[in-house]
Amino acid sequence: MNLMWNKPKVSVIMPVYNREEVLSCAIESVLNQDYAKFELIIVDDCSTDGTPEIISKYEKLDKRIRTVRNEMNSRLAPQEWEPRNDGLKLAQGEYVAYLDSDNEWWPSFIGDMSKVLEMNPEIQLVHCNSLNFYPPQVLQRVMASDQRKLVYCGNDCACFSCEELIESEFGAAVYIDTNEMMHRASVFREIGGYWNTFHPRRKEIQAYQGNRYLYRRHNDQDLFERIYYRYSRQSIYHLNKMLVNYYYPGSNRTRQPQWFEHI
Repeated sequence: MNLMWNKPKVSVIMPVYNREEVLSCAIESVLNQDYAKFELIIVDDCSTDGTPEIISKYEKLDKRIRTVRNEMNSRLAPQEWEPRNDGLKLAQGEYVAYLDSDNEWWPSFIGDMSKVLEMNPEIQLVHCNSLNFYPPQVLQRVMASDQRKLVYCGNDCACFSCEELIESEFGAAVYIDTNEMMHRASVFREIGGYWNTFHPRRKEIQAYQGNRYLYRRHNDQDLFERIYYRYSRQSIYHLNKMLVNYYYPGSNRTRQPQWFEHI
């Protein structure tokens, strides 16, 4: 694809580190969006596999893609930092969304999410639902313990809806994931800078999750909470639609992506 460059409405930030096996699926899920007025800023966090070559290929195909390449990995540096901030420094969009390099958006993600912000000036952040893919044994444990409302369940996947923003459940039953959110770029002027590296209650949140994914820093939940407390409950909108494929470690990635228009 070779589009004439116009200032984007939405900036998509995608950090990546050594994802050569799955990165193309993530990038193509952005490029195949129904909504075209976006830029995709890929932050290569000093990958050592074939990731840079994949990024270069897509950058040549689509002028909406820009790349930041870190000379040192953000997690291996003497002082760790958040690579999404490296992309945000270049972002030009009025709205910002984030996609991890091992997940996928459904084709209507950007259009549906940006429409909420466009039509409701009081809304600062909108979040949607994810179709979460798990190894079979993990899915059984999740189904037995997850407190959120179950929207859909398949053989290897489930969708839960986070509908009520109960403050006492923040980081527990209320968790807004990176891939599910879009917010106004202007919030950074009000909440005191970009992403924090860690959630201040990281250990507490990790303990609630049973220490399953120790690499998670939970700074996506931190960003949501900072927006929530600065702008109020009414500034957050839940779009009750499934618009993300989220893959947990060990899940089956060989199947074709599923899009359920009715959910």
